[in-house]
Amino acid sequence: MRIKFASAVDTKNFRSTGFTLIELLVVVGILIIFATYTALNINSQRPQVRVDQAAREFAGALSYAQNLATSGKVFRDELDSQGNPGVVDGIADAPNGYGVHLYSSVGDSTIFDRYHLYGDLYTGGIASKYDNASLEERVAPDVLIDARVRAQVATINLPLDIFFETGWATIHFWDNISNINELAAASLTVVFSDVADASIKRDVIINRVTSQIFVQ
Repeated sequence: MRIKFASAVDTKNFRSTGFTLIELLVVVGILIIFATYTALNINSQRPQVRVDQAAREFAGALSYAQNLATSGKVFRDELDSQGNPGVVDGIADAPNGYGVHLYSSVGDSTIFDRYHLYGDLYTGGIASKYDNASLEERVAPDVLIDARVRAQVATINLPLDIFFETGWATIHFWDNISNINELAAASLTVVFSDVADASIKRDVIINRVTSQIFVQ
């Protein structure tokens, strides 16, 4: 009896299921093109991202000051009943309100590079101004604005205080260091823009009539 075995695999018609070198090169080329496009797209958006972030952080600081004023939050004890600093009298200090102090470290009159939150404890003169560092309470340290972002308040002379009274959080704008320069404007616009391309910008608008703070 003869046993018939199956014939060997027909190698002539056999085709491997793997990729050829040309196919791999095509795929790698597509991946390189996609990665390059993505990187260029991200780089083109970075200035706008920086500007947006700076504007939203500033708007957040203003909203925080406004919320503190509305809540009537008090400070730790540090002033006596006459407003003298450094005296512990056991009485909590209720500020006149809270504000954001904008200023330039290089003496620019309209472009600021830093700001901080403060509570006004001044018992004499005009409340709400950042009058005297010893009679103010910093709620937070200086916020430094990215050097690649320009923050500007148009023709207003720095330093500038945006202040919210305790209680109803009525808004005041104080121009420069003089107590007589309270601005009567219904709203104030702070412009954040890219230093290299001024067309990339974002506005923070503070409306004194409606007490709204928004970014556009």
